[in-house]
This record gives sequence, structure tokens and C-alpha cells, in this order.
Amino acid sequence: MERFLLNSTVLLDRLSNVSLDEVLLDDRVESSVFLAQYEQTRSLPDHVAKSAWSSLEQQLKQRNMKLGPVAALRLIAEKFVKNEKDGPRTDLALFSEWQTLMSRVSCLPVMACHQVINPGPANQEYRFHWPLYPYHPTVEDYITRERLHETHQHLNGSTSAEECWLDALSHPEVTVRDFEKGWVSQEMKQLCGQIDSSLTPKTFKARLQVANNIREILCRVAQGVELPEWMASLQHPQQLADSTILHQGKEYGLATVWPTDHKYSQESEFCWLTGVLEKWRYGAPEGLERLLWIYLLIQNQYLTLLVQRDDFFGFDQFQKYTMTELREETEKSYLSRFKHAHGAGVYSQVRYLEGRFAPKSDPSKMQKLLFSVLRGYWEYLKCHMTMDWEHSQPLSITQVLDNLEQVKLGSICAELALVPHFIKKKPKKDEVYPYALLFKDLKNQAAILMDILNHEPRLTRWIRGVDAAANEMHAPPELFGPLFRVLAKSGIAHFTYHVGEDFPHLISGIRSIDDALRFLPLRNGDRLGHCTAIGITPGIWKRSLPLSLSMTKETRLLDLVFIWRELRSHPELLRYASDAAIEAVHLAHEVFSLEEEISITTLDQVFELRGVLAESEGLLDELGGPLKPKSLWLEEYERARELAKKVGMKRPLKLYEQWLTSDNVRKQRAEYVEVALEYLPDEALVSLQQAAMAKMADRNVAIECPPTSNTRISQYRDVNEHHIFRWMGLPSEAIEGDIPMSICLGSDDPGIFAADLKSEFYHLFAVLTRKFGLSPAEALRKVAEVNENGRVYRFHDVR
Repeated sequence: MERFLLNSTVLLDRLSNVSLDEVLLDDRVESSVFLAQYEQTRSLPDHVAKSAWSSLEQQLKQRNMKLGPVAALRLIAEKFVKNEKDGPRTDLALFSEWQTLMSRVSCLPVMACHQVINPGPANQEYRFHWPLYPYHPTVEDYITRERLHETHQHLNGSTSAEECWLDALSHPEVTVRDFEKGWVSQEMKQLCGQIDSSLTPKTFKARLQVANNIREILCRVAQGVELPEWMASLQHPQQLADSTILHQGKEYGLATVWPTDHKYSQESEFCWLTGVLEKWRYGAPEGLERLLWIYLLIQNQYLTLLVQRDDFFGFDQFQKYTMTELREETEKSYLSRFKHAHGAGVYSQVRYLEGRFAPKSDPSKMQKLLFSVLRGYWEYLKCHMTMDWEHSQPLSITQVLDNLEQVKLGSICAELALVPHFIKKKPKKDEVYPYALLFKDLKNQAAILMDILNHEPRLTRWIRGVDAAANEMHAPPELFGPLFRVLAKSGIAHFTYHVGEDFPHLISGIRSIDDALRFLPLRNGDRLGHCTAIGITPGIWKRSLPLSLSMTKETRLLDLVFIWRELRSHPELLRYASDAAIEAVHLAHEVFSLEEEISITTLDQVFELRGVLAESEGLLDELGGPLKPKSLWLEEYERARELAKKVGMKRPLKLYEQWLTSDNVRKQRAEYVEVALEYLPDEALVSLQQAAMAKMADRNVAIECPPTSNTRISQYRDVNEHHIFRWMGLPSEAIEGDIPMSICLGSDDPGIFAADLKSEFYHLFAVLTRKFGLSPAEALRKVAEVNENGRVYRFHDVR
């Protein structure tokens, strides 16, 4: 209940529009908190919220505490935070609940409150560190000895909301500009509408100004500086919506002498918060505590624009957070991200760090991006190494690489590898064939990448492999097959691909994984990202979905052919394969407007051609046309020509050409149909999952698994339901027939999910010990195996 006192849109609006000296607000607060809780837990009866509120009131009365932000912070800190040998930590048993809390409430004020009410030893200097971890000696000893191996982290989206918040206060005009830039997108408007229907660029700007002014006032309070009359006489929060305050006909500006060198650092924020809370230990002035309350509500509303809330599910929802632009200014520099991955100790808690970035379509922007990343990494190394650098302030990629060549990475710092991830996008209208414009852009980005690597071969030490990311329902795996094959010929050694993360139907997700294995040139030791579709149990997937789902005819047709192909070899499931074949043939007649019969085997041949470059000779033009220029793409351009020579391929090639170019077929492909949620029984779904597992195991392709990301994007209520425990083979989770696979650990987007790699390690350890009853030693062996897979399957430097 306490968290809703610190993050409630209704409460923020009400407190912002009443006088600072108005008392007896309990009824308004209760109503606001009820609405905030109801929004998240609509399935619960009202009496649950009412009882929780009554319990809170009783607790505050028994402890002689006033309802407000200080009480809320104190109750949260007392419940979740405790002092361990090396400083404050969260309770291992409550770690998942703490993680959920961090999607709504900034942990920095909570930690400041803990420091006041439960300080550590006098000789223990405390600095704020994000995120807050549990403590278990078994885990800490292992990480210190072996360290962690990160196989799936996007460099953008990794910065904490706390750091971004302070940058927003430091440069409000830049932040408002970035907000306005994001506001152009419908996704940004939807996200703001979900959080606060009144949140617009104008409202956002005013609230940032209010928060900045409150911070200046409370910093004076923290230092024990007497407030001047014009400041002490404030009557209403709206007086703080401008940079100056009008008092008795005169304007005053809020400029405070700050107690720290860097006014907008996290240490500075921690300092003034602890100062204020210490002074208010035995009671706070009504008006000033109201200002703190408004400040925290604005801060936490800002946080929910950067951190995916625990009640927001699905990849589309996640993608809204990538479009807010609010991390833009903070993430221009990469230093803090590498420092965060390192951790608070002398030795980095991460040994191998693979950072993903999106390649650019302009050569100068690509070079600038690579320079920024490598410059940030060098700055991080410089913090831990004393060396006579060849270039004290490197100004180009060449100079940064000169400096990096001086480094022999040992046991102190994290070792970086970079993985460009191409972005999946929806097809545009009136293209020559679906995804033609996207593919043109991908080819351009790949050419720019290879030109840069050819111009500066030393970059091959850092750029180890490629990936394709973003919404998998926007572009299919086969589109990237020709691209990846050409990149492999160009010298790219490693490949991975985001797949099976979010899907219109579980079968569609399993098929996408199967398509990635069929159409991408994945080799021994390559990886796939997420693969939730072959881990989540059918029961968990179905429980929050309606009885029927809408999907395009294209998706439905491909799913049906996939079902036939995979289940026909299972005698006990053969009838489902036969039903799928019959429906697929019927649907194909609709899509292709066929007048003559077609067999399911011919349909399978048609869709096997999806792995052929659409621009291959004989698909978009006539066979025997002018020869393509000799290049690494030549084999891709000639693939259809070679297929045409094979017996029985004439009709499949003709139908696939229609699939790509016929306006009527493309219109039919895009039409939606209703599909029953349970049109296949669970045993058939599991069989499809296990078939894909077997293919991955046979190919020695590993899975990159980020548990918190999957929990937020999929249908899980909590990380303890996550499918990684099924993949680990735990007796109560594994299903008969499951195939052991190699699983690596990843954090995905630490800033958006408020969880880094060490957090993920602790999540797994906590669930194994508390839910499954494993001893600490047994749990560590399980999680350590996943971590060690990250070392084994990391993208090695193969020079």
C-alpha cells in the first residue's frame, strides 16, 4: 500500500492543486491510493484495498506517525532494506517484490531513509549504488571468484532512471525538447495516456520546474539554512511552476549554495534527502513535507516513463519505453554504463560484457556511434588503470583503438565485445515486395559496417557478431537469412537473433524459432535470444488470454503448414497434422485465389522458398536477364535460378513469386481471421516446443535468457514462474520429453527493467532456494552452470 502513496497520478494532481497549509487530507489521499491500487489489481475485490488501508492507518497510529511521504519511505525501508557486512542490501526473500516496487518507486529516496533510520557502522562510508541487491555469502563468493558473463545487454536502455532524473533536472530545457520529440509518436502518447491522461509536454515541463524548485528549497532545509520570508510564505505548489517566485510585487529566483561539488549527482541527491529526513526524524512541518511529497510523486511519475511498470505486459508495451527519447541526453556518454556493469568493488562483477547497438544508415553516424562507445569504454578502463596513454584525449576511432591496444585486460575490468543489432520494422505500402525498403536499408547498414571494418581492421577485435532485434511481429527471420549469409562471407563469425519473445499465438512463436533455425546461417556455438515460446507452459500462456485470437491469414497459413510438417511424424498427434493440412489447403485457395488443387507438400515447398532472397533472379524478374555484378551477394541473386533447374519446383516458384508481388495475394495475406485459443491440445503444443528444443540442441545453439525482461513481456506474474526452471530440468517444472539445452544469462535492458546481470543471478538463486527448496550449494551449481554457459558461448575473438 505504501508504494501508492509515492506513485499515484490522482494523488499528484490533488496535492498539486491544494494549499500547502491545508490539513485533514486523509480522505483525499485514501481515495487517490485506492484508485492507484485498483488500476493495477482490478481482479481483486474492493475490500482488499480497504483492509490494506485500514491496516496502514492502524500501523501509523500505533507508531505515532503522520500519513505522508516520510512515513511511506520509512515503512518501505524497514520492510525491504537491512544492513549486511558490506552495507545496505535488500532481503533475499523479498527480492522479487522489491524488484516490482522499483518499477514504480525510485530506490534512492528509500535508501536515504534507511541511512537515517538504520545507519551502518560509523567507519563505513556509504554511497548510493543502483540497483540494490540481496546478500548471500555463497553468491558473493562465487561472483568475486568467477564473475558474471553478460551475453544479452542493449547499451541503450541500460541507464538507471535515477541518473536520467537528475540529468533532467540539470538540463530541463533539453529534457522537455526530447519529450516533445518523442511526443510525435503515437506510442509515446499512448504510454503517457496509460500513466497520466493529463501528461503532455506542457504539463511535463511545468512539473520538472516544480520539482527543481522544491529541490532548491529542501536543500536549504537539509543544510539548516533559514528560509527567507518570500520562500517561507509560499502558499500553493503552483507558485513553483515558474523559474521565479513573485512575493509582494518582487520576483525572486531559487538559487541555493549546494553542499556538494556536483549539484545533480546521485551523491548530492542522497545527501540532501538524508539531511531533510534526519531533521524531520521526529516530525516534519506540514507545508515542507507536502513539498517533499509532490517532489517524490513527480520523480516517480518520471520513473514510470523510463521503467516498464509491473502491470504493463508485451513487447509493444516495452517498445513504447524505447521511444520516449528521455534517455537520449544521458546516454550520449557510455562511461556510466560500463561503470555500472563493473559494480562498486575494485574488481568488476562482470567478466565478459557483450553490448548491443543499432547500426546506422549513414557512415558518419556509424563512425560517431562506434567512437562514442569505445571512447566510453576507454574512459572506464582509465578509471581503473594507471598508464601513459598514447592519446590523453582521443578524438577519433583510430586514436581510441591506439589506446585500447595498450591494454592487456586482466582480472580488474570487464572485457567488452560489441554486437550490432539490425532493427526489424513493418513493411511499407506500395513496396515492390514486402520489406523491400527495410531490406534496402539493412543492406546499406551492412555495407557501411563492412566498409568501416575493412578501413579499420582492428575493429574486428571488438565487433564480434550481429543480431536482429525489435518487435519480431514486424519482420520475420527469413528476411535476415541472405543478409547474415553475406555477412558470414565478409568475415562476421557469430550470429544471434531475437525470436520467440512475443507472438500472436504460442504456435506462431514456436514456428518463428523453427524458422530462425531453418533460414538463418546459425553455426555451432551461435545463439538465439529469448525463445520464450519453447519454454512457457501452455497453461501459463493461456490463462490471461481470451478464448479466441486475431491473426493475419499469412500467420495462420504458415502456422498450419508448420503444424503439419512437425506433427505428421507423431502417430498419436497425426490427426492434428491432418486437420492442419486440410485447413492450410483451404486457406491457400483463398489467399492465392487458386482454381486448381494444391497439396500440402507443394505448400510446404512454397514456404521453404522464404529463405531465398526476394530479389533473386526469376522471382522479381525473368530468368536469363542481365547478370548481376560480381559480389558477395551474387550467390543470393542466383539462388532462384538454381532452384528452377530442380524437378518439381516450377509451380512452387511461381506461387512464391505471387506471394511476393501479387497485389491480391498480399491483400489476402494481410487480412485478419479469428483463431480459437486452444485449437491444439497442450500435448501437441508441448510436442512442437520439444521438437524445436531438439533442433537447437542438435545444432549446439544456445539461448540467451533475460528472466526479468521475459517476466515483464510475457504472461508471467513473477520471476518464480519463469521457464528457465523448466529448462534447468527441475523435477516439478520439466515436462517429460524436454531436451536439455544450453542456456546463457542476460539482462537485456537494465534501465528499462531495473535489473542488471547480478540481479538476474540473485533472482534465480532466490527462487531455487525458496520455491524449490534447494540448498545454497545446489542452487549455486544450477545458476553457475547458466553463467558459465555465457563464458563458453560468448562471441570469441576469432582473429
